[in-house]
Amino acid sequence: MISRSKLFIYNNFLEHIQLIFACLYNNNNKNFLNKIKNQINNNILLTAQARVGIFYISKFLISKDYRKFYISPYTNIEVIEAIKFSGGKIEFIDLDYESGYPKNIDNLILKKNEKRCLILTHLYSDHKNFKEVFDKLKNRDENFKIIEDAAITFGSKYEKKYLGTLFDFGVFSFGKLKNLSLIFGGAIYYKDKNFENYFEQIEKNDLVDFPKIFFFKELLLSLIIYTTSLKIFNFFFSKFLNLPTYKSNKNFFSNIQYKSLNPVINKSIPKNYFFKFPYFVSNFALKKLEHIEAEINIRYKKAKYYYDNLKDINSIYTPMVIETEGRYNAYIEYPFILKEKNKRNLLIFLSKKSIFLRLHWYLNNEIFYDFKKLNLPNNCNLVQDNMIVLPCGPHISRKYQDFILENIKEYFEINKLT
Repeated sequence: MISRSKLFIYNNFLEHIQLIFACLYNNNNKNFLNKIKNQINNNILLTAQARVGIFYISKFLISKDYRKFYISPYTNIEVIEAIKFSGGKIEFIDLDYESGYPKNIDNLILKKNEKRCLILTHLYSDHKNFKEVFDKLKNRDENFKIIEDAAITFGSKYEKKYLGTLFDFGVFSFGKLKNLSLIFGGAIYYKDKNFENYFEQIEKNDLVDFPKIFFFKELLLSLIIYTTSLKIFNFFFSKFLNLPTYKSNKNFFSNIQYKSLNPVINKSIPKNYFFKFPYFVSNFALKKLEHIEAEINIRYKKAKYYYDNLKDINSIYTPMVIETEGRYNAYIEYPFILKEKNKRNLLIFLSKKSIFLRLHWYLNNEIFYDFKKLNLPNNCNLVQDNMIVLPCGPHISRKYQDFILENIKEYFEINKLT
């Protein structure tokens, strides 16, 4: 039995100790920035979090009269909040559930006399689907700016270029759930050189060094989560937390595990928007960066194994995973979408076999706002209600993958849904 926390939040104990030492010593060097520039793109700046990058990119674009921002509400709500606090005018758009990208890109391209921005979130699309989106967007007019949200796909490539560097702007996340996990931190890609001067002035005049106490509190929480994945805690967290959560998302247990189900909508700009990148973790980050490509290869192979074993089940949609020269997706998790609303039934069935998966990936955050909707986001609801994600971490063995797959297949055979 592997607890849900260990399935999806994998930081070994040694890495926690290394991060504690990083907090204690002042290693405020730029080695990590220089390395990531050499590896990804020279037009890279570091920031406290990906959402903070979205905030300052949005403010910069608004200063250039790009005030309208199109975004799918099926995303991290903090991204929506960042645009809101920047002063941007938000319009929600629907998803194409097969690709995970905006459904109505053609309509946005046609508005050539209007300055507008699109948040292009890399979720779960395969190489073929992204090519269709990329080919549409690469010939857009100058009034159409694109910000890539590559928070969960850091290190992935399309035609030898990194996702997040394909259009005008991009953001990456180094949070504790990401493949390059530093607890905090993120990066910004920019094509417009004026943004570099803009952000450097903000960093110099308005931002403060990342408070170590703020970092240490989150590190301690991560350590507690790691500890709860040990065998002695498995019974409590598996049986007493997961099962009630699967049965209903409106109870005490679901509120503990999934705060995003009932997010707090901030009334003012969060203080972490004014923090610099935590440079004191630079040496640790350098070591992690050296292994990022190898880890993506491991995750990619695990995702492909899931795909190969699930693609023939007619009752689900499985994003295609094929062998390509570049790894298109980082596959922190491998998703599939149920074609009928039986997600909770499947989760409960698997939990009885001691397989504890995530209740949800993202929410359709449209319900928390009254922003204008370009189309009714029915597909956002579909993905929210029917998405299942499977773990792809380096610690997940082929034997355990087989165990997960065998029980998923058994579920569909029992329910005669194949």
